[in-house]
Amino acid sequence: MLKRNAKANEIALLGDDTKKALYESRVVSLIRLRYSPNDETAILRKKLAGEQSEFDEYDAYVNECKRRAKEEIYGE
Repeated sequence: MLKRNAKANEIALLGDDTKKALYESRVVSLIRLRYSPNDETAILRKKLAGEQSEFDEYDAYVNECKRRAKEEIYGE
């Protein structure tokens, strides 16, 4: 817990541009835990071809990654 609070304190001292870059990087790293860039491309191509179900699962996961990153970086 102390280590997490120390990290949060360090992040709080960062400028807005740095926080934004850290947030974007964290979102991508969380997404990569489940999907490679090739996986993402394939899912998006399938969606364009009318296959929605796999995209919905992917989109929900991406939104969860964004929520987690926002909480980690901005404390929201």
